[in-house]
Amino acid sequence: MILFFMLGMSVGCSPTEPYLIGHFDPAEQERSQQARQAYVRAHPTLDERTRLLILDGVIDVGMSKEQVELLAGRPLHVLRNNLKRAADELWFYRGPQTNDYYYFTGDRLTHAENGGSLSSEGYAEPKR
Repeated sequence: MILFFMLGMSVGCSPTEPYLIGHFDPAEQERSQQARQAYVRAHPTLDERTRLLILDGVIDVGMSKEQVELLAGRPLHVLRNNLKRAADELWFYRGPQTNDYYYFTGDRLTHAENGGSLSSEGYAEPKR
């Protein structure tokens, strides 16, 4: 499953095209980019694929809670226990056009539901 994000709220795109959510404020986009670059520098043991996904602002299954929060910001709500899926935790985000749901088992993202941005093509690939 593919989810494409920068910090902020979602914008509409076709399900197979990468899309970036973000504040349309250039200063906010610059801060987001700097935060992603700093994270990658601080974590030199990241595998190349994950490093590129983070630099591109792309969320993907297998990422840690820290990485998802870096890319999507703090969730609006966090639910624990009694979830329909085999997950320990659900993070909920509300955007202007979509609601995004991220399911975690332990520290890892195991499933996501996003208003139309999931791809049927499998896991995300870096744009570079």
